[in-house]
Amino acid sequence: MKDEQGLFRLAQMLNTTNLPHDGQGIREILELSCASFQGKVEDPEKRIYIFVLEDTQTKQVVGTSQIIARHGSPEDPHLFFEIEAISQYSKSLRKGREHKNLHLKQESKGYTELGGFIIDPDYRHKPVKLGRMLSMIRFWFIREFPELFQKRLLAELLPEKASEESPFWQALGSRFIPLSYEEADRLSRHDKEFIVALFPKFPVCVSLLPENARQALGVVGEKTLPAKHL
Repeated sequence: MKDEQGLFRLAQMLNTTNLPHDGQGIREILELSCASFQGKVEDPEKRIYIFVLEDTQTKQVVGTSQIIARHGSPEDPHLFFEIEAISQYSKSLRKGREHKNLHLKQESKGYTELGGFIIDPDYRHKPVKLGRMLSMIRFWFIREFPELFQKRLLAELLPEKASEESPFWQALGSRFIPLSYEEADRLSRHDKEFIVALFPKFPVCVSLLPENARQALGVVGEKTLPAKHL
């Protein structure tokens, strides 16, 4: 628990569901991690394991990564958009078009998630490759205790803008969710019912979205490219 302030500092650089820039959120995640390592969380699928990288000279936490034992359960499903490509052709025009539809899906038998990965910019690009070490320690831990994790792993990679400025949120999310992006993100950490209830039950045709929203689909942010490479 002594790493709370260090993680809070790193959360300013990331601020995601797994590492929120929120004191209470950081504290809850840390408490769950401590209980998980100690085996006090009886259901292994509800455990979270946080790793930290510490500068032993300054005693400062300069990086962190996580393993979420299972992301997606009947009580807390993993929600995502599945992209479906559809080809249409007109014989009379002798022309065709390909469209993409978005389907909101739920996964209740989820995978083990690799998340919460961030390293202080001052400690990046070092000869010892601290970022790689911080990321790979999770695979070592899973290899040592395979019975605690799922057979498939999931890593969600951040887009260029995951905020109110997100063109995808402006074009789609804000039309159905009467909350700010930050409010919706914070609420979804504990309750996803509002997403399922308010998003349309029918497919969303990507062609009807503004161009900047279409261009943002599936694109990993520049700052996230090193994590993608790993």
